[in-house]
Amino acid sequence: MAFGDPMVLDTRYNWSLSTRDNFDTMLVGGKFDGSALDVDGISPIGWAALNPYSDGTFSMLSGTRTGGSGSRVYRVQYTSVGAHELVTISQVARLLGNERYEVNGHAARPFAFTIWAKNAGTGTVTIRLTMQALQEDITTPVSADTIIESAVSLTGTWTQYTSAVVPGSPLTAAYKLKVDCVCTATGNPDLQFDEAEFYTTYTFAVNAAMPDSPRILVPNRTYQRTPAGRLLRHRPRAGNAAKHEYDLNFGLIGLTQLRALKSLWLLDTPLRWQPNLPHLPTYLAVLMTDNFDLRMSSPSVNSNNYSGSLRLTEY
Repeated sequence: MAFGDPMVLDTRYNWSLSTRDNFDTMLVGGKFDGSALDVDGISPIGWAALNPYSDGTFSMLSGTRTGGSGSRVYRVQYTSVGAHELVTISQVARLLGNERYEVNGHAARPFAFTIWAKNAGTGTVTIRLTMQALQEDITTPVSADTIIESAVSLTGTWTQYTSAVVPGSPLTAAYKLKVDCVCTATGNPDLQFDEAEFYTTYTFAVNAAMPDSPRILVPNRTYQRTPAGRLLRHRPRAGNAAKHEYDLNFGLIGLTQLRALKSLWLLDTPLRWQPNLPHLPTYLAVLMTDNFDLRMSSPSVNSNNYSGSLRLTEY
């Protein structure tokens, strides 16, 4: 992309992950970089391993997928297994927002669930992704909003599998994300999983109707005088101690864009911002701070014209 190209706001915010594990999109432990299993001895941190076949060995493998980040992957191994359901790993992701809005304020917004997986062993293993919509109680399924992908065979190379859904029912408050693995031919499967994500992305054009207003600030900067009157400055030593702050201005936008921006604000999660502006970095990890400050810009309720600003603060 280049200067003036559409901007992108994305909840896949921790793209520069090193060793942090519980800090990736809207999942817990989505990168599988924790150094140990959960207390049950079979589940990766943040996940539940359901119906595991009894002969499985579960571990965190040192390494990463080709081209991936982090330092570990989740591994499930079997020896001379027949045709069995091997394991289902799952996690519930709740959509934060306001329950008085349809789908907590996220109606018609697309959310996607992806995971990288491979079978480094032998045998034929199929993988199937499910996004099961749940009501406010986080236990009752909403069948109309549940997407079950067709099962496909795992290969010996890392492959990204994706399931996408658009929330519809006002009862939907969360999604149970499931990865089912079934062995259909005898072998020694060696299942490996990495970099699972549950996210939403919004791409929008640079809005010329309102001005560009960036700032650079230094949080926690202080000053002190010596007895001789010399001024000393104190600030963090980190290379990114100076933070960007940006008022993202909008004028004459429609209701569809308003709802998309409101959904991101209501999710209240860090974001990866690709501004495509020459005076800013290629990517910034930001938070939507302050209030949601977009409003109708015409006295007519049928005008469908809105304007205002949102503040993005680098974290």
